[in-house]
Amino acid sequence: MTFSMLLAFLFFVLIVIGGSLLVLWIIKQQTSIASPTSSQSDAFSILEERYAKGEIDKSEFEEKKKHLQS
Repeated sequence: MTFSMLLAFLFFVLIVIGGSLLVLWIIKQQTSIASPTSSQSDAFSILEERYAKGEIDKSEFEEKKKHLQS
């Protein structure tokens, strides 16, 4: 009787841990999907800043802008 109660408790704990890991995995997947957009906007901001400072000319700016948009 004690062994079966212990086994049921361990099964319950495994279900809770598995569910928690599943929720964490789903959250991680959602944030990794959103990440490229924010890094792309960061890269575009840097590109605009470099163009404004005169580090790159207009043709290079347009070329890199097209590359970022694709």
